[in-house]
Amino acid sequence: MRYHMESRANYFIVGLFIIGLTTILAITIFWLSSKDQAVYKQYLVYISESVDGLNIQAPVKFNGVQVGSVVNIEIDPHNPQQVRLLLNIQENTPINQSTKATLRAQGITGMMFVGLTAGAAQAPLLKIATGEKYPVIVSQPSMLMQLDTAIRELTMNVSELLNDDNQKAIHHTLQNLDKISGVFANKATSMSATLQDSQQLVQNMSQQMMPSMLDTFNRFNRVLTDVGPLTRTLQDNPSALIRGKKNSQLGPGER
Repeated sequence: MRYHMESRANYFIVGLFIIGLTTILAITIFWLSSKDQAVYKQYLVYISESVDGLNIQAPVKFNGVQVGSVVNIEIDPHNPQQVRLLLNIQENTPINQSTKATLRAQGITGMMFVGLTAGAAQAPLLKIATGEKYPVIVSQPSMLMQLDTAIRELTMNVSELLNDDNQKAIHHTLQNLDKISGVFANKATSMSATLQDSQQLVQNMSQQMMPSMLDTFNRFNRVLTDVGPLTRTLQDNPSALIRGKKNSQLGPGER
């Protein structure tokens, strides 16, 4: 009898433990579920590039703030060159017609996420387009995609520059430049010789003309010296130019 009473007591304790554990588990689940009261809306994004590194439950960030997550990733059945992403985004997120979606890498881990940016705060809200189940956020190329496009365009331009016709034109231009350089070099030599000859000619002329110029200057100076007295005589007796110079009268006692 005592054995049966102890067994019943043990069963009772086990039952209370199970009930208590279940109650605690239910309260925990309810608390966790009530912690996040955000309401989400779903949006579509069509990506025309590789989504390697992007996983389901990857973050969706608006200007760096996490506002949702990626729900589904699949090939677009209407265009196999595109990938269709289904996003869960908080309802109060300002998604409008200017919002753009871009694939971005997160930190040094390289994990991909969807980044959202808005070009205008007052743009109209997104509406569900015909044939779509959810509003579609327009995508724009990622930085890696833009870099890849720029490199391919640069490669094409370089290839175009180095085609046969352009190579011939460049070669022809270089040949002409070489000829022009040779002509200038030859002209420079002859011009240098001409300048030297001109300098020697000027020097010779200076040596030859300088003595004669000095002699002429001395003669002109002597003429001016002789003309001085004549000028004073004409000032004192203008008629002397016609009558000649009169003899001065003799003084007393002079003959």
